[in-house]
Amino acid sequence: MKKIIYTLLINAMMISCANATHLGSDLKIRMHDYRAMIVELDHINYNSPTTEFRIDELAPGRHQINIWTLRNHHNYGQPRLAYRGYIDIPAQSKVTARLTEYQQLKVVRIEPKYVLPDNCQTYEPYDPYHYNTPTAVVPVSNHCGNFEELKDIIRHQNFDNTKVKIAKDYMRDNRICTKEVSDLMCLLTFESNKLDLAKFAYEFVDDPQNYFRLYDEFTFDSSVRDLSDYIHSRS
Repeated sequence: MKKIIYTLLINAMMISCANATHLGSDLKIRMHDYRAMIVELDHINYNSPTTEFRIDELAPGRHQINIWTLRNHHNYGQPRLAYRGYIDIPAQSKVTARLTEYQQLKVVRIEPKYVLPDNCQTYEPYDPYHYNTPTAVVPVSNHCGNFEELKDIIRHQNFDNTKVKIAKDYMRDNRICTKEVSDLMCLLTFESNKLDLAKFAYEFVDDPQNYFRLYDEFTFDSSVRDLSDYIHSRS
């Protein structure tokens, strides 16, 4: 009898662990200016500075989080506490958050982890309790790409190279259309950088048949020919 009870308990524990893993979510955090940071999550300190913090199979619910930033992009200087608060994680989700220039942790994207519908899902914040400490802001929106926030981030950068890097990082995680590529090119100063971005973005657009519309963004005919040749080489 004891052996049977012991076996049932072991099976129950295994089922519980399997369910917990199935419900786990993935979290990704970046700074608004892509500066290096150090993250402490639920009192566990991840000491290595990183420009993108990732953790997988995070249990759903509210998690305590502290974020320290470094003073520059070269990981030098004493870390400075930039955020202390909570983040709400829904079950079975991929969550992307940004620490804004106003030191708010903002959830900018939530996607189902195991199901990929046509449109991304969004969730109301999980908030069974009322805390006086900050909580990550979860926007309720039908559009997951948050392209307007990307443009706002790029506008605040001083150098074209930084703008292009941020735009490319965004495209690696998001599909984009020709009109949005055009909008990003308009935020750049130098023609060579516009051409570089246009070439890179071609692999990520949903409407390559409209890519010829980008020719109007260039000043020099040589840039138009260069992009046209590149498109034909990828066809």
